[in-house]
Amino acid sequence: MKELFIEYLISSQITMKIKTKFQIINGPLDLSEMMGQVPMFLLKSANFLESLTYLIAMDAATRPVYEKTEKIGDHVFFVIQNTELFGIVQMIATILLTRNQPFKPSQLTQNYVQKVLPQTIISLAITSIKIINNIFRMDYRFGQQILSDFETQEQLYHLFNYILHYTVETSDKQEDSKELLHETIMMIGYFCLNNEKNQALLCRGENTIIQRLCGLPIAYFHDKKLKDILYPTLIQVSYKNERSLAIMDNEISIEMIVSFIQANTKEELSRIIEEENDYQSMSSLSGAAALERRSHRSPSMSSTNSSQCSMQIDMINGNSPFVQLVMRFPKKLWKDAIQFYQSVLY
Repeated sequence: MKELFIEYLISSQITMKIKTKFQIINGPLDLSEMMGQVPMFLLKSANFLESLTYLIAMDAATRPVYEKTEKIGDHVFFVIQNTELFGIVQMIATILLTRNQPFKPSQLTQNYVQKVLPQTIISLAITSIKIINNIFRMDYRFGQQILSDFETQEQLYHLFNYILHYTVETSDKQEDSKELLHETIMMIGYFCLNNEKNQALLCRGENTIIQRLCGLPIAYFHDKKLKDILYPTLIQVSYKNERSLAIMDNEISIEMIVSFIQANTKEELSRIIEEENDYQSMSSLSGAAALERRSHRSPSMSSTNSSQCSMQIDMINGNSPFVQLVMRFPKKLWKDAIQFYQSVLY
């Protein structure tokens, strides 16, 4: 029933109508006339799309982003492509980027960064990035493909620069800035995974996006949960890209990246051994005893789906099923990645 309802929503042209509404925003919003609030139809439309795309990609909570799923029909991807990702990128770029002009980090002033955006705009930005991340989790190569044209990439470049700067500067003034930062870090990683062209975009300019990522507060390089958010993205934006690696090597210790992958390798090995032991223990039990133990250890599919529907993804503190390295970077490449990063250490 859920799948049929989602297909109905996708096929009902409602997404095209939402894109048309988003296109009404063709210039900077004069928030002084709206008491600092964005139009309610923007927030409601974005929230609807976030819920819809989350439901479509629900299995992504247990499926790595680099593994394709057969559960999503081609018509879903057709609608997303036909609506140019619902017009989300253009809409949020128009709202966030000052006077609809390209954002230049070198022109930032102290007065500029002191302007804290209204909460409704931050909420709209977070929801917009979540929609894009949900689409990446459906099929990351499809997501990269629909974000590959020149105009969209220019908008993304300026958006990434703006959001990374703004959220770092305002994280102590605005709690939601941290969530926006973390969602954007995730998006940058998906955008660059196994994509040399997109990796190159992050190397542009005097103060590159890679440098901004490497210049995040020190907690992102020491706190385990924050490392789990940042480090996989650093790997995604630099793996097999010598230019990206050179920039990173000038900004941070690459040994931290190597140690991070090695630690995850050990954790994954321990998990596999534990699962094998559990399987052997389960096999040694019989009849009702086995069923009873399984009922205590493994929730039913229906209860799992129910919990996925209702759970609040805590991206602020890193409590999310999506952040782990194993969910964002192929395990089969870990050994080669260690060798790649070690190449600059010796």
